[in-house]
Amino acid sequence: MTNPSAPFTGSSHPPALRRGGRRRRWRRLALVLLVLSAAAYLTGALGIYYFDRVHKRNTAVRFIDVVLPSHWPKVRIARGEYFFSEARRRLAEVKFSEALMLAGRGLELCPADRDGRLFVARLRHASRGAAPARQTLLEGLRFHADDAEFLKPVFHFLLRQRDDAEVIGLVSRLKADRSPGPDVARVLAFAAATAAHHLGHYDQAEDLLRSAPGLAPTRDAALLSTRIERERGYSELALVQLRQIASSFPDDFEIHHELVAQLRELGREDEARRASLTFQLAHPTRPEARVLLLEAYRRAGETARLAAEVDSLLGDFPADLPALTVLAEFGANAGEPALVRRVVEHAAQRRLPTEAFAFLAIEAAIVARDYRGAIDRLRELSEKATPEGRLRSLSDSLLAIAHLGLGDSSTAQIFLTNFLQQPHLPAENLQVVAARFAALDAMRPAWQVLQKAVAIDPLNQAALSRLIELDLTLNRVDALAGHLQRLIRMRRPSPDLLRVAERKMGSDLFLFSRDAPAAIGAARLALAESSGGNAR
Repeated sequence: MTNPSAPFTGSSHPPALRRGGRRRRWRRLALVLLVLSAAAYLTGALGIYYFDRVHKRNTAVRFIDVVLPSHWPKVRIARGEYFFSEARRRLAEVKFSEALMLAGRGLELCPADRDGRLFVARLRHASRGAAPARQTLLEGLRFHADDAEFLKPVFHFLLRQRDDAEVIGLVSRLKADRSPGPDVARVLAFAAATAAHHLGHYDQAEDLLRSAPGLAPTRDAALLSTRIERERGYSELALVQLRQIASSFPDDFEIHHELVAQLRELGREDEARRASLTFQLAHPTRPEARVLLLEAYRRAGETARLAAEVDSLLGDFPADLPALTVLAEFGANAGEPALVRRVVEHAAQRRLPTEAFAFLAIEAAIVARDYRGAIDRLRELSEKATPEGRLRSLSDSLLAIAHLGLGDSSTAQIFLTNFLQQPHLPAENLQVVAARFAALDAMRPAWQVLQKAVAIDPLNQAALSRLIELDLTLNRVDALAGHLQRLIRMRRPSPDLLRVAERKMGSDLFLFSRDAPAAIGAARLALAESSGGNAR
């Protein structure tokens, strides 16, 4: 019976029982929500997995990696690798824009993928130019600074772009930040030595080749040593060394090409032709060997064979951009604008990038002495886009050469002055321009360009040696003695050049030169030391 005096609570159950019931209901609700959330999460994960595995056909994605948050980085890597593989497939189908987009997405997902990054750099270089490729490679140093297989193509790219000073600086920074292992140490030392050689710093290059244990006897170091000997004036010694290297590496095109070039430089044309034919017969599928054979046919005047080999090469490598580039470079060096235009048309029909061929066509016109055609093409390029930086300096130098070829020396001097006023001119680029002027017998502009090169880079032995040759040709009494004194202070200057300079300064032309006696004495001393060193 209910107690009438008890307070009214609205329920016949005790409060403790009511609280326990509410807790059970909340627990059941939480459990239901948890089950529903887990089901939704698994359903979403299954959808993502289905999208990757079935829709995208990406078999590298695993369901366990999609489900577990700690495994999500593996999903990103699997997706990145998928984009890389798709990019390579689109590239094989000659769909460059799609390949570039997919490869870029793959690199965003897998920034530490070494091969993927190198692949993206190649695509960006082919389609957008050197700057994006350089950025892609240098950003990869954050992940691969201790990977010799990544550093090799990075330095190869920078050296191809003639960023020699940047290579030396980058090597110094990498050495300062870490203690490199033996393989990386050799890569760094060889890259810096190659850059120093390009800059004409032969002493520094040789010291660097000896700085890393095991580097000096390698193929690359031995080849670089022969180049240094040749450029110092020891051509016969370099040829002996090069023949020894070539016999050790019979399938190496770079060594073979170097040997053929040196034989031609020394006037041994028959031996060079035999070497070219032999190498091409041994390697019929290599485009660079085929192009070397083209040069042999051109020098022999065998136009029918030359034309047939060009047709064959285009048929065998229809969409191989490196092979087409090698062929276009041959056309430029040989002074065959029609051949370069044919390569450009061939590449355009197959939707390959053709921007890299633009200046090759102009250089071909200049070599062929079609100076008016070169000027017209340069104007067409400037109307499409205003060249900047290195392309601006290249354009000005080519315009100077073309106008000089037309006999317009005043206009040529204007463009030459503009060229020499460009900032950050590499000394090795100036040497190339000077050689072009010398080919036109324009020795004074060539001297002017080399004087700038030596002012920019006083340690450039190659530029200084060529400048002294022009001093002798132009009878630059005011400059020869000082230039010769500077050359003698460098390691192993060319003895032939020293002998010619010594005889020249002993003539009546230098009778009133105050610096000539000291320069003659220094030259004689250097020749005596050189003769003693050779005897030993």
